[in-house]
Amino acid sequence: MELLNDLDSEELLRKTQELVSQERHIQAELLHYLKEIERRKLFLERGYGSLFDFVAKELGYSESSAYRRIQAMRLLKDLPEVEKQIIDGSLTLTSAAQVQAFFRNEQKNNQTPPRFDKKKVLQAVQNKSSREVEKHLLELNPNNLPIGEKVKQVSDTRVEIRLVIPAELKEKMDQLKLLLSHVHPEMNYQQLIEYLSSKALLQLDPEQTKPRSRATPAPKVKMGVSSKEMGLNSKAERNRYVPEALRRLIFKRDNSCCSYVDPKSKKRCDSKYQIQIDHIVPFALGGQTTESNLRLLCASHNRWRAEKTFGVVRT
Repeated sequence: MELLNDLDSEELLRKTQELVSQERHIQAELLHYLKEIERRKLFLERGYGSLFDFVAKELGYSESSAYRRIQAMRLLKDLPEVEKQIIDGSLTLTSAAQVQAFFRNEQKNNQTPPRFDKKKVLQAVQNKSSREVEKHLLELNPNNLPIGEKVKQVSDTRVEIRLVIPAELKEKMDQLKLLLSHVHPEMNYQQLIEYLSSKALLQLDPEQTKPRSRATPAPKVKMGVSSKEMGLNSKAERNRYVPEALRRLIFKRDNSCCSYVDPKSKKRCDSKYQIQIDHIVPFALGGQTTESNLRLLCASHNRWRAEKTFGVVRT
């Protein structure tokens, strides 16, 4: 690299402008690469449960930077003119992400047909700051602009979470505090969240869920049990249903995480999002409901694996 001190002011400014232009071209090109990675679902093959995890962890972007690039890429898929606007600087990645989040929320709220023309909205936010874009989207639909949650680690044992919730949700939380006031007087929102989280985990976490009461207690399950020890006969083995004791065993064995491993890098997914029990040899191909033929996969890897085996199902 040449010494910047040797450049006169005009040359320094000219080269800076060149670098800005190059950066914008690279940003637009990166969006196309991310689009192709998502199309091929390469992030799943590499052991990531989502494109976001791949961009943040594999490519090394911060969470906010990964979010902006993925949102901008998805806007580009719908509106190819986004590329030109990013290159010429009339649209930033932040603004593109804001617009895409707005459109996504419209879709979630089942706005059919869409109330806003995407191209007109995109044209209206050109050359605007992120605050100006937010203001414009609020004017279009004040109830539909997503407000992100902010999570900040403030110490080794404390995390700050900021979010905006509907007034109706606060009323529900206040009602719960009143219902619990005889046991927990003067309960604050943090204590309420802790109480509800503990209750929910006892009901939903297979490792914590207690077996349902039966006339005959369920036998204790140890790792490596056979079908006979589980009380499953050959007919039961061809049943897709996973008994509760076997379900708890699988979750404990796989640490409640997706067990997919990239055969090249040996990276394990380990996602805990939408965890499902999967038949290694598919049930439709004769696979049995036994410990050795069951594993945990996240929903993304489960769908991807099914597509690899059976092809993409057209709906």
